Amino acid sequence: MSYDWSGARRRRTIATVIGAAFLLAALAATVAAAVAGSIF
Repeated sequence: MSYDWSGARRRRTIATVIGAAFLLAALAATVAAAVAGSIF
């Protein structure tokens, strides 16, 4: 991979965004499971 537009910084930014999205998804799933558990 020899195309490196601002390389490591962009990769770290992408990794941070993906990590944050994953954490948000996990949190949303946990909340949804808790709500579903309290309803059903």
